[in-house]
Amino acid sequence: MRIFCKSLLLLFIVILSCLNKEVYAQDIALHKKYVLSPLPNYSKRTSGAIDTTLTDGIYSHGTYFWSQPTTLGWVKTPGVKITLDLGRVNTISGVTFNTCRRVDSLFNVRYPDHIFIFLSNDNVTWWYAGDAAIDSGNRPGPYQIKKFILNSINQTARYISLSVVPNGFFVLCDEITVMQGNSVNSHHNNPFDSTMMNEIVDSLISINFYKNHLLRLNNYALKSASADSRKKLVRNISKLTSNQISLKNLKSVDSITKAIYLKKLRQQFKTGFIIEKVSPWDSIPDFYVPTRDQMDLKYQFLIPNGGRQYGAFIITNLTTVRENFSFNSVLSSDVTINLFDAIFVPASNYKFIPDALIPIPQKGISVDAGNSVLLIFQLCANAPGDIKSSLSISSSNILKKISIEAHVPDFKNYNKYYLNTNVWFNNYHPMVVDRQVTAFTDLKNHHINTMIIGPGYLSPLNIPDFPNLPGFLSYCKYATNLLISTDFSNIKLRQPEDNVPFMSDAWKIDFVKWYKSLLAIIKNNGFSISNTYFYPYDEVRGGNVYDYINFARWAKSFVPDLKLYATLTSSIIGKRKQFDELLRLLDIAQIGTSDPIVLPKLPYEHPEIWVYENNGNSRSQSPYSHYRLMAWDAFINNITGIGFWSYTGDARKKFVSDPFTDIDMDYGVIYDGPRESIISSRRWEAFSLGIEDYQILDLFANKYGRPRAIVLAKEVVSHPSNVEVADEIRNKMILFLEKK
Repeated sequence: MRIFCKSLLLLFIVILSCLNKEVYAQDIALHKKYVLSPLPNYSKRTSGAIDTTLTDGIYSHGTYFWSQPTTLGWVKTPGVKITLDLGRVNTISGVTFNTCRRVDSLFNVRYPDHIFIFLSNDNVTWWYAGDAAIDSGNRPGPYQIKKFILNSINQTARYISLSVVPNGFFVLCDEITVMQGNSVNSHHNNPFDSTMMNEIVDSLISINFYKNHLLRLNNYALKSASADSRKKLVRNISKLTSNQISLKNLKSVDSITKAIYLKKLRQQFKTGFIIEKVSPWDSIPDFYVPTRDQMDLKYQFLIPNGGRQYGAFIITNLTTVRENFSFNSVLSSDVTINLFDAIFVPASNYKFIPDALIPIPQKGISVDAGNSVLLIFQLCANAPGDIKSSLSISSSNILKKISIEAHVPDFKNYNKYYLNTNVWFNNYHPMVVDRQVTAFTDLKNHHINTMIIGPGYLSPLNIPDFPNLPGFLSYCKYATNLLISTDFSNIKLRQPEDNVPFMSDAWKIDFVKWYKSLLAIIKNNGFSISNTYFYPYDEVRGGNVYDYINFARWAKSFVPDLKLYATLTSSIIGKRKQFDELLRLLDIAQIGTSDPIVLPKLPYEHPEIWVYENNGNSRSQSPYSHYRLMAWDAFINNITGIGFWSYTGDARKKFVSDPFTDIDMDYGVIYDGPRESIISSRRWEAFSLGIEDYQILDLFANKYGRPRAIVLAKEVVSHPSNVEVADEIRNKMILFLEKK
């Protein structure tokens, strides 16, 4: 009996320990070292915890997997690389990665898009083993902890590297295991050097996109395929769902798939190409299935004189060869039309989205057999009246026409845009440094009225001389507002002389002289002093908040004509006393906010409020709800300025052909064009159109009252997924504005 009780006690202890520890007898990674790149940034962990958590055999439990001390987390990173050292060469049968999901109204935590696993014997030469994230259970859903497994590896290696590609913002993991194997297969045929790891990962992501695209094509064609075609499609699908399909096999599947897919479309439509009318702001998928052939398209627009509107259509080539499409427009002299090919580009959620707007050349465009292209046209009204124009599309002796009619009313003050706009333009950026005139003109054409004078155009505070400033100002004569950005968070800029401390009497004397000289140059170049603002700190935080408040108290009393501007984020908004005190000293506060706009509680006495967004996932944001509707939302909230970070994004050139690994957290809305040109984007055009929408709202409010205008604006903002509503309400307001 005593032995039996002792056995029960031991069993009870083992069960208790298993609640916090999942033991695998063959886990050869247990307590092994690993290297993380980058380090976790979701929540604070000690270096000891970071170095041991993923191989300690302890799993996270509870409602919030991500908040457990046994979990490591990364947020807003393009990918996470985890490299384990087993200490010696082992036979490996499988690798597991334990993570979680929760997708609901409160959370958007998803399983990874990819968990690429690579093996090596020497940490120099690597080969690809497979993708553990290929799993039928890898889909959004309610809270669930899941172990992703790559089985049947059966290879020998000492080092294992996991390249985890997020689906959204988060990578979360509490444990990685490596299972001991028995049998050994040959190594992968394509070893590569460790320096090529990022390039290989991007290639795998692209191949995965290719696979998924072909899977959609095959599954679509399977629905109504003949018996013979059905067998081919089933074989294709089997190959495509294999974890180790080669690029050669992919190309073979591609040719078979496209032949069957094209045959199906040709049977359905019986013509060389079809056109379909769509919204320019629609979320067009990378795999587009045409549903109808519209012989001739008709567009009717209401555009205030000096304004613009957009239309879009999709062309699908149904011939068996690559075809050239040419375009010919018959235009009234009172309108200008610009036609663009909306190119699909890699987005930061590892998908392709139609964003880059490539101007259609005179020779037209070529479209591969069975492919669809999204074309967007911009119609600019140059004079009031009723306008009729047309656009013809021809290919292989087939001609189709698009008729475009526009009624253009002439509204007083329409072109005096009241909404202030700031996109943090930096003309030193590599995207625009060699095309200054093009960039400044582009900003003007998109109604950007606020320019930042950066430290590069400002002299040190003890030298009131600004030799480069007039040249900068000559480019942006159209700007209404100037923000003087000194970056006082940098002590060398705040205090250029070590023996003259910041805010000392000598420093104050230097600053007054410096600012007076600066304003004189600005005024002499035709700008208004009353719309010039000092911008000492960007997203002021920490100890700089006290410094800014201290400076502002003094400067408001002793520096003539000084007005203050600040960008404020959650780092100060949550500190009510500092937030309220700083607001009372500012003339403009531009507050970082979300989509839709949610303002913090403001004190009764507060400055003019602007807002801005800095979502690094910008390519994946909706041109309509995120960019165009920002202006509508601002009108509802009585906000007089909007913007986003930023026009050019981080400090590199952005190309239409950027790989996936280069575009995460990319904030820019333009792309590098040939020679000295700039390629626009759907997002950039939608933002600009929103500014014009705001102007119509303002004109309507002046005539019919602000409450009535707000009701209409709320109708638009409350339907962010319906891309037609803004134009419907906009047209309704234009018709009312025409009434006497």
